[in-house]
Amino acid sequence: MAGRERIRALVRELRQLGYYEFQIREIIREAAGTADVERLSSEVAERVAARLAEQVAFARRCLSTRGE
Repeated sequence: MAGRERIRALVRELRQLGYYEFQIREIIREAAGTADVERLSSEVAERVAARLAEQVAFARRCLSTRGE
């Protein structure tokens, strides 16, 4: 499913940006009510993916301002 694949890609990106597993699980849990990505409906998976994408964008902005 595209939503779960997108979630996996965003999780990888958050890891590369320095997030810890417990932080990523908590973001997913807050968005979905569970950290079990495999059991999410497509609607909830899209909501989780959107939230993870917001977090990636935030992390990138933080990193870009650190270099200034």
